[in-house]
Amino acid sequence: MGDRIVDIHGNGVNFENQKILTVHKKPVIVHAFQANVRLTIYSFGKDITVAEPGDYVIRGVQGEYCLCKKEIFEQTYGILEQGEDIIKE
Repeated sequence: MGDRIVDIHGNGVNFENQKILTVHKKPVIVHAFQANVRLTIYSFGKDITVAEPGDYVIRGVQGEYCLCKKEIFEQTYGILEQGEDIIKE
């Protein structure tokens, strides 16, 4: 089926027909670990996600847990050294 966007009625929404914003992620520090077994993630008692070995589980800024595939994690996040609490360019 692939990635898609639907409204509350199940109708398809075309991304390109929306008002597209150019944005950047804020430089916030979050915590993560790499799964070594298959895990089921429950976040705020609702969303159910399955992490496969190699995926990363991230605890977000509001305490939520989310899954990030290894390839996306490596393109998006940098790992800080132990005790480091600032982001260096």
